Amino acid sequence: MSEEKILILNAVPDPNRRQTRPLAPGAVKVVSTWAEASRLARAYIKKYDLQAAQWPDNQIANMAGKTIARVSYTGQIWGLNGVCLYDPVDNEGSAG
Repeated sequence: MSEEKILILNAVPDPNRRQTRPLAPGAVKVVSTWAEASRLARAYIKKYDLQAAQWPDNQIANMAGKTIARVSYTGQIWGLNGVCLYDPVDNEGSAG
């Protein structure tokens, strides 16, 4: 992935913790690689101390706004067809 994409970050309330509002503000970032999208998503999770239940598999869209992939809580990037496009565990140190 070398062309720019839009990473859309947000969190949801955790009903198990009786939360009624998300603990993190939404954010939109422009990224150039899967690795960058994964890194930014994991930094967002860490910054706001999010649990898996608060992470709604955030989206990556093309510059026209069409969703092309999603980011899981673990930082993996998944295509809409369910194929893993990037795994941070397998690609640490790689440009992605």
